[in-house]
Amino acid sequence: MRSKALLVVLILVQLLYCQDAPQSRPSSPPSKKHISSNKELTPDSILLESYQLSRGLNPSDRAVLLNFLSLTAGTHHLGFTSSWAQENLLIARQLPMDWNRSAIEKNAVMALSYQSPARAMAMLRGLDLPIAEGDSFIEDLRSDGAVTIFQNYWRAHQIKGVPEIRAAASFLGQTGQYPYMAVQSIIVDLAAASPKERTQLPIPAQSLVSDAYTFFQRGSKFEIEDDEFVEFLKTLQPVLPTSLLRQGLELAVDRLLDTDRPHPQLSFLAHIQTDKGTATFKLRQEMMLFELLPLIRQIDPDWAVQIIHRDPALAQAEGNSGKENTSEGVISPGASEPISEQNPGIQSSRAAAAGKLAQTNPEGAVQLAQTITDSSLRAVALANISAVIASSSPRQAKDIEKTINDSVSGAPALQLKDGENDAENTKDRENKLEGLSALVRAAGATGDIAVFRSALGKCFVLGENLFEKNADARPDQPTYAAPAYNILSDLIKSSTSLEPATMTSEVEQIRNINLKAYLLQSLAEALYTAYPDATSPTNEPAKEHKKSAGMADDQKQKDQKQKDPATPTATTESRNVQTGDPFAEL
Repeated sequence: MRSKALLVVLILVQLLYCQDAPQSRPSSPPSKKHISSNKELTPDSILLESYQLSRGLNPSDRAVLLNFLSLTAGTHHLGFTSSWAQENLLIARQLPMDWNRSAIEKNAVMALSYQSPARAMAMLRGLDLPIAEGDSFIEDLRSDGAVTIFQNYWRAHQIKGVPEIRAAASFLGQTGQYPYMAVQSIIVDLAAASPKERTQLPIPAQSLVSDAYTFFQRGSKFEIEDDEFVEFLKTLQPVLPTSLLRQGLELAVDRLLDTDRPHPQLSFLAHIQTDKGTATFKLRQEMMLFELLPLIRQIDPDWAVQIIHRDPALAQAEGNSGKENTSEGVISPGASEPISEQNPGIQSSRAAAAGKLAQTNPEGAVQLAQTITDSSLRAVALANISAVIASSSPRQAKDIEKTINDSVSGAPALQLKDGENDAENTKDRENKLEGLSALVRAAGATGDIAVFRSALGKCFVLGENLFEKNADARPDQPTYAAPAYNILSDLIKSSTSLEPATMTSEVEQIRNINLKAYLLQSLAEALYTAYPDATSPTNEPAKEHKKSAGMADDQKQKDQKQKDPATPTATTESRNVQTGDPFAEL
């Protein structure tokens, strides 16, 4: 699903480098050797606390947080999912009619589908028609929501639900973009349940494939359609009869080779490293063709040669005839300038790629990380590597931890002085926070609990102060767009399993209501993931910690007992309040 992921990188990078939301925090964390709680804290109670705090947020911030809460509740089958989703819809309707409102409504219906799939399927058709983002239509949000809604409807109705799924998919295709990503999983399930050979796809699955081909041939105004159709073909390749696969490939190749077709105004850069070399692309359609070449070569080698002849850029890395090692890329819609190798999106993408490469080639992963010029993102890349290799190469993981620690310790004190450029200073602090977060993950991977706790405390002190300073500078910026929130949220999701009580204590001590409400949701999600059967992991006593590679956050982005929503709180050691610059010790 790389093509779609590259399109999403832009959104993630924009969120990573914007600022946000509002209040004050003590400067240095206490020792965390003994953490106690007078009240039992569970993922359910923490999620409910986040919900209670959300009532103090402005409507737009609360609507987004309710998205997160209701989706978390839905995926974990909690009784209040439906009421939260419906409340979410009511709040969304108070917001201006724009892309964000459409996204919030779509997410609320997705959450509702976990408890009421038939109702959600009906509501999907009633969502607002797609609206442009600026001058372009990037994606049809309804088709994105259909991925979850269709799956939940399929689980509830199985084969009897296919006619309704097909009708809803066709409706989306007629009024916007056909939901290729939503129907592909249904087709895979139908094929898996059929006793027929691959040469005989079940008739319901054939109908869905035929519909998808028809709508793709007709075309739409959405920029992401090509990416999703390519992913559709790649996913279905194992189950499609050869003739049906070739039909889809011919549709994709004809469109992607059409040089007369207008393309959206954007800048693009991607690198795909294989064992046959590295391919670099500055046109999205070339990268998608490159991805399809292995499928094409398998069906008709001569056809693959003809395609490469028409576009010589596809000959890189021997025409994608080897095994892919890593990939990275970024898209900048509306931009006219070429994307630099130092672009934050490329650097961030490379940091993620290093972690993936470490699974098969740790030394190559370290070399890749060293090519990242941004010191904080280089630390992130090294932490990704450490999480993978800690069990098999503990000494190397320890060396990585020391390297990150040295880079963080060697950073400037970050004291804001009169006359300094505040924007530049804020960026330095964000880099410091990113580096400290990487240190927490690296220390967790090696089992260095002292460094883990120390760096974690500093992360939360620095993060909250950064969050509030950004809020003062940009009071209209939403909470979810604040760099400090995103870094702390990722840290919680990746590292809570090592010391849940310590992480819970840090989150509970946050004073800023906006930040605390959002991070409590992240904490609840992390606890559900780490302890799916536990009732109160946050109250477990400290244990001997083994060196573990399980600290990396492998999630990818995106989607969810009724109790009295009392607000649980933990009794923890309070941080010492000190005067002066709260960043001086960081």
